[in-house]
Amino acid sequence: MLGFDIYKKSQKHMEILAEKERISLEEFSRHAVYFGDGPGDMRIAKSSGLYSIGVAQTVSTDALKNAGADLVLIKIGDAMAIDWERINNVRP
Repeated sequence: MLGFDIYKKSQKHMEILAEKERISLEEFSRHAVYFGDGPGDMRIAKSSGLYSIGVAQTVSTDALKNAGADLVLIKIGDAMAIDWERINNVRP
């Protein structure tokens, strides 16, 4: 998640990132993955249509799953073992 000083962390971030790429939020969400470590992050990802990956560093895996995480990692380094091809095949 890229931080912004202008906006509180929200769907607005995703809209800004899509705009910078000159594509719609819908198109952006088909190609982006959102990593976050809290339930709020998972809700932002879901409301923006992004594939969400929770990192259980600050909250439990259950809290992230209950907030809508598509995948939960125990630590960010686990991202190195993600089968990205499989994930791309299950995304809308």
